[in-house]
Amino acid sequence: MRGQLYANPEATVQERHQMWQQMEARYLPWRKYGDLKYFNKGGLWQDKQHIYCSPFYYIDYTLALCCALQFWVKAEEDYEKTLAEYIALCDHSGSASFQELVRSANLICPFEPGALTQVVEKVRSSLKAG
Repeated sequence: MRGQLYANPEATVQERHQMWQQMEARYLPWRKYGDLKYFNKGGLWQDKQHIYCSPFYYIDYTLALCCALQFWVKAEEDYEKTLAEYIALCDHSGSASFQELVRSANLICPFEPGALTQVVEKVRSSLKAG
């Protein structure tokens, strides 16, 4: 569902409205629009300027979040080591590809199959342990 927006660039406006409604129903089920007809039919996605002006913003934000969550889990186990890995990552920023930097920090690369599931499970386990 989430990937449909990028996997189907030829989607019609109506199809995009439907995709947005599906995502809102799953992730924001409490959101109600009352008598705002355009938003009720899934039009709120068109209010997101990032989609038009900076289309990779949400992707970049999600990649950063995946890495930040992993650093958080690792810091719960060994703060000093994790801080050193984070500082090393920052020192190398701009000198290598995203994937190389992620691997250099001993993180799971979000592009690898099943990686996001692994990250979510590590966070879930850390929350249960805490």
